[in-house]
This record gives sequence, structure tokens and C-alpha cells, in this order.
Amino acid sequence: LDNVSLQTYGVGCLYALSCFRPDNPDKDNNSAAIAHSGGIARITEAMEAFPMCREVQQWGAGALRHLAVEIGNNRREISEGGEVQLTMRGINKRMIAKVGGIELIVKAMLKFPDDLEVQENGCAALCNLLPNNQDKKVRAARAGCIR
Repeated sequence: LDNVSLQTYGVGCLYALSCFRPDNPDKDNNSAAIAHSGGIARITEAMEAFPMCREVQQWGAGALRHLAVEIGNNRREISEGGEVQLTMRGINKRMIAKVGGIELIVKAMLKFPDDLEVQENGCAALCNLLPNNQDKKVRAARAGCIR
């Protein structure tokens, strides 16, 4: 974890694998594989270890952005028995929050206020992570999201 070049390439690869593009039809499978293999924690560890590396922050926030997005059936679902089933994206959101992803995204945005890509990925990640969850909104505010 102490090599900034290695972490930059690693986080960049996870970002590319999680992106929503027409030429990435496996993004849902990739997102599940990233989460199941501990990729969310690796992303946040790299962001924490290299706070001054713009690329790690940009691609880390971007990967978390894509791993937390909800599309179509990737929301909470109610099974026939009436119990709530969290789908992959819901689990990813909880995992991102658990490992400090919200605070790391805000720190990246504060560290690079003039970097358009860090700001865009950070804002989109927070939008994907925070709706309808007051606790996460409070965490973002306490981390410095509101000025």
C-alpha cells in the first residue's frame, strides 16, 4: 500500500471496471466482483494513504460513485414474503459508509477544490450515497461538506 504509482493504477483500474459506458456491458458483474473481493476497502485505503495524489482521489471518488449508483432493479426490493432484500448496490452503499468513504470523498473535494473531475465524481458519489439517509447526510456535513 506504500507505492503511490501502484495504488494510482489499481484505483484507476477499479474505476474503469465500475464505469457505466456502452462499451462496458459487464459493469454490474464487475461491481459485484469488486465489492466481494474487498475492492471498496482497497479504494478507501488508497484514498486515505495518498491524500495528496489527485488521480487516486479522482478515480477513488469515481469508483465509489459508480459502485453506489442505483439503476432499475438495483434498489431495495420486497420479496413475496414481505421481507426487504438489499440488492448489491444497497450493500455497496452500506459498505462504503462503513469504511469511511463518505468522509474520504469530502476530504478529496476539500483538498482539490479547483479540480473539476474530483468535484464531479465527489458530488455524484455523495448524491448516490446520501439520498433518504439522514445519518449519512449528517456524517457528510460533519466531514465538511457544507460550508
